[in-house]
Amino acid sequence: MISNKVVLEAKIGERSYQFLCANDSPLGEAHDALCQFKAYVIGKMQEAEKKPEAPAVAEEAPKE
Repeated sequence: MISNKVVLEAKIGERSYQFLCANDSPLGEAHDALCQFKAYVIGKMQEAEKKPEAPAVAEEAPKE
């Protein structure tokens, strides 16, 4: 089976981000999918903020 797809692409800095969907996707469903992606990314960002950073390792003085 052959089907047409729509690719929306946004270039930010050196990276390219794409959203792929069927060409007959209802706009409301595409919007809902994008909202789910956004919620996922925000959740991951919040998780990353909550993780304690590894404590800095104190440098030892050279032994003589």
